Amino acid sequence: MPIRIYVDQGHSPVSNPGARANGLIEENVTFEIGMILAELLSYNPKFEVMTSRKTIDEIIGTDANSSLAYRVNQANDWPADLFVSLHCNYNENPLLNGSEVYVYRIPSDAEEVAHLILDALVEVVNMKDDLVRENPYFYVLRNTTMPANLVEMGYLTNAMDAEKLRMLPYCFALALYLGIVRYYQYQ
Repeated sequence: MPIRIYVDQGHSPVSNPGARANGLIEENVTFEIGMILAELLSYNPKFEVMTSRKTIDEIIGTDANSSLAYRVNQANDWPADLFVSLHCNYNENPLLNGSEVYVYRIPSDAEEVAHLILDALVEVVNMKDDLVRENPYFYVLRNTTMPANLVEMGYLTNAMDAEKLRMLPYCFALALYLGIVRYYQYQ
């Protein structure tokens, strides 16, 4: 039986487009990278994949809360074996950069996956390692019934991170894919 991976392209048009900086909109960046990741996963017979958004203009929910509930309920009902939510960071300080991954609890299976994803982002995209962090307050982490990661791939407000997110979406998707594959390599 294939391993089910739910790829959540964080944010969606109108209801919650996310951060904007350096000519990028978070919902568009997460959609593109998420679709590439889904394609990579679909080529591997070990995996079955579902995405939260099928088209770039798909609106999920009427506000942030209903959008988050939809994503979590879809993953739980499927049921997914792993939930990966893609995001881009934002900060008033344009010098902050790097990738970080959030999990509901440390230690956990989700933490193991998170370290492998973060290591691959550092290896493939040369992102700064901003650590795996525990955050029990993120809706998608506390309400999913499977291991869940919320991946902040880079800072839209940092010129170098933004340029990587703009020019290297395949590399980000490949890094995410490698982290997932490495986790399930011996399962």
